[in-house]
Amino acid sequence: MVLKTKIAAIVLVSMVVVVSVTAYMMLKDDDHVYEKGIIIDFGDYTGDWIALESSSENGRVVVEAACELKDYELVFDGEKVQSVNGVAASGGKTWDLWTWSFDSGWTKAGDPSSVTIQDDIYVALALTSTGKSPLLPCVDALGNNIFSVTNTNIVSLSSVSTEILCALDNIDALLAVDEFSNYPDDPRLDAVRQNWGWYYPPEIESVASFNPDLVIGDEDVHDGLLGSLIDADIRAISLYTAYTLEVVYKNIWMIGAVTGQIGLANELIADMRDKLDDITTSDEAAIFEGKTVMILFGNEWYQSGIGCNTFIYDVISRIGVINLMDDPSLGWIMDLEDIVAAGIPDIVIFIADEDIDSTKIRDMIHDNGLQAWPIIGPDPWDGVDLYLLDGTYGDMFMRAGPRIVDALEALVNSTPV
Repeated sequence: MVLKTKIAAIVLVSMVVVVSVTAYMMLKDDDHVYEKGIIIDFGDYTGDWIALESSSENGRVVVEAACELKDYELVFDGEKVQSVNGVAASGGKTWDLWTWSFDSGWTKAGDPSSVTIQDDIYVALALTSTGKSPLLPCVDALGNNIFSVTNTNIVSLSSVSTEILCALDNIDALLAVDEFSNYPDDPRLDAVRQNWGWYYPPEIESVASFNPDLVIGDEDVHDGLLGSLIDADIRAISLYTAYTLEVVYKNIWMIGAVTGQIGLANELIADMRDKLDDITTSDEAAIFEGKTVMILFGNEWYQSGIGCNTFIYDVISRIGVINLMDDPSLGWIMDLEDIVAAGIPDIVIFIADEDIDSTKIRDMIHDNGLQAWPIIGPDPWDGVDLYLLDGTYGDMFMRAGPRIVDALEALVNSTPV
């Protein structure tokens, strides 16, 4: 089975078989050839990348070859896959072959034997529920193939990619990181930190001077720089903009795939999901269930609201709170008049990017423009619980990385100030 990805100046020849997802992807270029292979995805962002040399073959032959290499037991019922490595089709989930295209995403192709795997396609065998598509990515946010392992000589352009890289045991591979990459607290990061801001990416010459094998940045923020690096024959990967926790998992798995640390990525995501389950079913979380909330971000000089279309609210919503800024299209809300107009919440969560004096935060909120809110009786804060997450916890909440679940735990275990 062969997968190829055509992207800016890169051609990727890859094979993807997913135990929870199947996909193909059309290639865009033939300047560079990447390893052929197949993904086996067992669902819930758990999967393997298996390098293969086969090409232009029946899908069943490819699936069988991949499972044989991994020593996975593969069970068919006729032409239909019934289980892979003991993971069976059941409970409305079926094993199917899926194809992927840049224009339409995942499309269910059917049984493996019904598809001939050729160059210029991504394909994956996936265990998916009715009406659901595979979760594992085969390309990054720019459409680049991610299945070419690079675990040395890496440049990270954002604190999020740095945290994920370090969580997946890649810290010694880092040549340079941006100035906001302050976690983990490790002298190896201190030694490679550069004066690169997030809103003002470095020049291509600055990044290229490190002779990196891989550069990782953020969608939209670094697209131009990453595209220029690709044109200069430097491998570059763009993380997806995380509007939900699911995309955070996706980015973690993608970095695991591109750095040869898929096993660690699987474990990290599983740990995050297990911890999230423990948090959301805890007695502490039950206190928040059904309460209306206003989520603010800022410091002593400015404030903004956090709407529903953000990964921060997606995470916080797991404990049952209801955002008063309920327009599903709203992300960051800069207009304080909109915040005032939303009404009076049961809970205010203030996330700060620096340490805040908890005894002064109510006055700070009032002084920064929310004079008209909240308005309840003689005490404007009567009946409103205020939770403050500042400093380290503020960083954790603002970064769509591995510590976001820890930030939620900190919230549910905190007390109002």
